[in-house]
Amino acid sequence: MSHNQPTSSGKPPKNKKLSIYNAVMAILLVPLMGATITLGVLSGVRLNQARDLTAQTKQIAAQTKATQTTNWCSSVRADNRADMGEIYNEYRTATDERRQAIDAECPNKVAIANLVSTYTAEDVFKFDQTCSLNDNKTAAHCTGSIEVLADKKPALSVYPSVSVTLVFTVTYDTAATQVGHTEPNAYTFTVPREGKADFEFDTAYDEKWGSYYKLYPDAFYPDE
Repeated sequence: MSHNQPTSSGKPPKNKKLSIYNAVMAILLVPLMGATITLGVLSGVRLNQARDLTAQTKQIAAQTKATQTTNWCSSVRADNRADMGEIYNEYRTATDERRQAIDAECPNKVAIANLVSTYTAEDVFKFDQTCSLNDNKTAAHCTGSIEVLADKKPALSVYPSVSVTLVFTVTYDTAATQVGHTEPNAYTFTVPREGKADFEFDTAYDEKWGSYYKLYPDAFYPDE
């Protein structure tokens, strides 16, 4: 009578304790992997946010610079003639980057600011005039001519015309040390590109202001 011997598959028997350990580790690894993935995603989000903030900061800075440039160009106008020295000094003392931006946007404004802040009307024009009182001595009738000086013609001839404002002052003495009245905007007219112009106008007068007068160009501004 023969007996069959149990056969062996060649595989070692499973270790139940090891299997339990593997299962536990697998369970622990799942949230750990999830946490790792979450941290990775959050890092990526934060990096993108940082990039976005950097881009926004650069955009805001660029917009601010562009606005400053436009504002400077807009400030160079006839009604700001009295402040042109300060306006041009702002340009002159600006950074190279800002000056280059202004030069690119409004080179004509830079030239005007330089011209108006550097010279007075008396530096630019040759001026002849005469005034006489009317019969009842309530007004002065003034006539004259104005001409751009030769050395200033190249700078002014690039503009179609130049506006000039005359000041009429009445004084008690010939030295004009005792002023009785001043009309700061007695008359404004334009000098064409050719550089010569005549003028004629009337302005108020009162004997109590004095017996002497002075008429002179006080301000000018190139017309664009």
